[in-house]
Amino acid sequence: MDSLKEFSITILFGTATFWVTAIFLKAFLVNKGKSNSAILESTVSTGQLFIFAVGMLGPILLASAEDPDTSKQFPGRTYHFALILLLGVLASGFYAFVLASRETQAAGLFDSQFLYRASICIALVVVVMRYLTTVYRKSTASFNAEESLKEPVNDFAAAFNARHPAEEAADAPPLRNDAADDMTARFNSRNGG
Repeated sequence: MDSLKEFSITILFGTATFWVTAIFLKAFLVNKGKSNSAILESTVSTGQLFIFAVGMLGPILLASAEDPDTSKQFPGRTYHFALILLLGVLASGFYAFVLASRETQAAGLFDSQFLYRASICIALVVVVMRYLTTVYRKSTASFNAEESLKEPVNDFAAAFNARHPAEEAADAPPLRNDAADDMTARFNSRNGG
């Protein structure tokens, strides 16, 4: 659930320039007869999705390049980096074509519908990659092996001590009740920790 929340916030702010612009454009009388989807399409149809895709690739690259201490290496890192590089080159290059097509000398040289469809496809692939990277990072960051091992032992020790309370002498030091710490200390002493 944390992954979905983080991903939703990322997409909300990453696409804000598109939908906020569409909301503002709706206020103009010239756009009164246009549908909301047509206005939104006008905010993304001239290469903006290529810029969005390239902007989203940076955080994906950083998240997959650094492995937390508690996790193993990011799976398929080489292929992942190759796909990121390919998407970055395609998005940047296609955006250059969009800009070049605006020049009068380049009129009729570029297929604007193909470029628009390509921008949608690339943006969708990048969004999916961003979501999967977020889920992977959240799943590796939230696992704490030591706490996971201690929790059932502490629960057992607490239940045992509740059923069999220790009787202490008035001058005796209090008994330790944390069985998990005792087990950890024995494990560490055996393994040189």
